[in-house]
Amino acid sequence: MVPTPIDEDAALLPGLVRVARAFLNMHAVPAEIRAGGNGWTFLHDRVVQQFRRDPAAYHQRLIKLAEHATDAGAHFLLLPACAVVHTGSMHPDVQAAFAQVPYVVAGVLDVGPHGRAYAEVREAGIVIDSFDHSSARWMGVGGVNLFAAISMTIARVGVEGEMRSATHPPIPSAPALVFDSAHHSYTGHYIEHTIGGVVKRAGALVGDKRVAGIVSYWKSRDADSKSGWYRPEVDWITRRRVKVRWPRGGPSDFLDLIDVDFEGSGGDYGRR
Repeated sequence: MVPTPIDEDAALLPGLVRVARAFLNMHAVPAEIRAGGNGWTFLHDRVVQQFRRDPAAYHQRLIKLAEHATDAGAHFLLLPACAVVHTGSMHPDVQAAFAQVPYVVAGVLDVGPHGRAYAEVREAGIVIDSFDHSSARWMGVGGVNLFAAISMTIARVGVEGEMRSATHPPIPSAPALVFDSAHHSYTGHYIEHTIGGVVKRAGALVGDKRVAGIVSYWKSRDADSKSGWYRPEVDWITRRRVKVRWPRGGPSDFLDLIDVDFEGSGGDYGRR
């Protein structure tokens, strides 16, 4: 299937949208993660370690993911929390690679003097919105509604409210993507009930149009992440995987190419 070119001014359904969703490799086994105590602190320290060991290789890792997404004709690249690491600003080569993908949603970890963790949405390489873990974002991009959040904050969509973008307001009666830039993998119960519930509530917010909820996270070293990690599980959402080898040897990250057919047959957003 060939993705439908996105028209930013489109008022109608966008057809087939391709999302390149990454599972990044923490390069740690579950026993190491459990022994580390606080899972978030362990992940933070491990990611910073990977970056500081070889910043150039880390940049190339992100560039390779963006290049694969571009070559696959993806409209969106979704990365987990803390995926983009920098010391104050994004490396220009990473920014140039991201600019080749129409939209990038990624967690960011600034390890500079004024460091902080947040997420940002880029359109053709330019930041159009950013947010932290305190709220979810709802915006209109490329003819679809986008709900985005860091990790479990996504559960606030349709319950505790979500911040609407002032520059890219929601699109009335358009289908939606729900993007969760998570830290760690979730349980099956969480995916089924929490992410599934968010998808249904988002559907109600966009006039019962189709909604696809997709999660990106950091995986343990040998995890195969066979689950689709999206909801709903319907025939209008399909997935195929690409393994993206780290630069200069080492393990692989996973990049799933997820096609969401907002116009095809297969039932409404909430039915399997």
